[in-house]
Amino acid sequence: MNKNLDIRRTDTEVATEERAAFYFLLSRLFADQSISADLNQYLELLSPYQDSATGLAASFSSKLSEWQKKDQLDHLLKTEYARIFILSGGVRPYESVYLGESKMLMQEPWVQVKRFYHNSGLKLENPGLHPEDHASVELTFMLYLFEQDNLEAAGEFFMQHISRWIPQMLEDIINYPYADFYKDVAIFAQTFIEMERKMFGIGSTKALNTPDQ
Repeated sequence: MNKNLDIRRTDTEVATEERAAFYFLLSRLFADQSISADLNQYLELLSPYQDSATGLAASFSSKLSEWQKKDQLDHLLKTEYARIFILSGGVRPYESVYLGESKMLMQEPWVQVKRFYHNSGLKLENPGLHPEDHASVELTFMLYLFEQDNLEAAGEFFMQHISRWIPQMLEDIINYPYADFYKDVAIFAQTFIEMERKMFGIGSTKALNTPDQ
């Protein structure tokens, strides 16, 4: 009996590690332009989870391996990231843009995110790179909570923030005409976010694009 309990606990620990690895991977992918060397690191990160029941690591690893075969990969990845996330007319990966009343940066959703970080004892070291409500920063915070084994806070932050706007951002990336590599990333992320909804006991609903009342 005790042996079976130990096996189940180990399985749970592995599943939690896999989820943390996905948060780390997505935080890196949305933080900055990737290069071919980064794809090697991503594949190494996913390697321990190839046989996972979710199938996510194996399927996305296959996509990354396909991309590694492309010519001028560094140029392709850098250009695509810039067109989607930096240049005007692309996707703006900030919670304030999706949930703020004025759809501008550093609005009330940003304040709420900062408050959540502060209550967790954290402060962003370099907000000049990305503000606190940037997708990569919020995903990094989820990773931090997993590393602290604070799944209760992770569930709260996911429900109050991640689940309310990230799904719509991913949909916008998929529909963006110049998204190719990041379309694959967004499809992977969609599946993961939906999996997280179920893990945290949140119903599958569309992202809310209205500010808090």
